[in-house]
Amino acid sequence: FPRRERYTTESTSRSFPPMDGFEDEDGNGGYTDGDIETMQIEEIARLAKRVWYAGLFVVIVSALFWVWAVYNTFTQYLDSGVLLFLVTIASGVAGMVASKKKGVCVSKAYFWLILIGHAAATIIYAGAVILRHDTPWLVYCIIASSGWSVTGIYFGQRAYIFQKRIEQLANDQGDPDNALLSPKNNLHDDMAVDVH
Repeated sequence: FPRRERYTTESTSRSFPPMDGFEDEDGNGGYTDGDIETMQIEEIARLAKRVWYAGLFVVIVSALFWVWAVYNTFTQYLDSGVLLFLVTIASGVAGMVASKKKGVCVSKAYFWLILIGHAAATIIYAGAVILRHDTPWLVYCIIASSGWSVTGIYFGQRAYIFQKRIEQLANDQGDPDNALLSPKNNLHDDMAVDVH
């Protein structure tokens, strides 16, 4: 996406693109507080869509790994993936829920579950590289460890940004303690903001 020059507002500590040809003394780029709040809500809605797709991706991939781990447990050995991939599935589900509820608490849960689940998968696969040395297994573990690491960083960053935007909106509305956010945020059904 092309980057535009951005102006920072004092009231929100956020930056938004300036209105074309308009600048004012308070640094809002010509926007009213209502305009800024609307832009915050629209940004959260855009991020929520990405979080939903990320959550769906994590659920699908984790479910495939989980089924394989269950198969290994019943046919060969106790596979730690049976528990591990339940955590990553939970992180994906939390992302999908967070994208719909757009709440402070659920967005924090999603952020931490993404970090914990992906970090655990990365560590377990990296450890498996050390323990077993046959080539196909080694290649699989290196690819899996790298994949969980990269997606954990990418989705973790997105989850962090999503969480911070929701927290900022709650703080700007004077409600940092997770009470219901203002009903005026219900600009569209897909942009409703809640903290539960």
